[in-house]
Amino acid sequence: MVAKKKQKSAATKKKSKTTPKVNPFELKFNRLKHNVLGKKKNVGGVGHPGQSRKRAHEQREKTLGVEYERVGKVNKIVDRRIGEKNKSITSEEKASMRWVFLWFFMYF
Repeated sequence: MVAKKKQKSAATKKKSKTTPKVNPFELKFNRLKHNVLGKKKNVGGVGHPGQSRKRAHEQREKTLGVEYERVGKVNKIVDRRIGEKNKSITSEEKASMRWVFLWFFMYF
């Protein structure tokens, strides 16, 4: 026995047939001015500059936009105190290290 094919309802048929209408003013047709022997013809010579521009803008927002939003933001606090990270150093040694550091930058 052969299985019966399901018939689509009228609503689903109508949905599948409708395609979005394309505005001809949003297209760019690339036509050849002269026919040249040995040159391949441009198949599908229609460009979509508006869609290309939109796609490029979205791509830039994903890549460069993220970097641009982070410009000037700092998430870290950098401890630049001399000798504070090392627990084994005494306070006198820390003071001498600070003095050497200060002296070095004042005179060199």
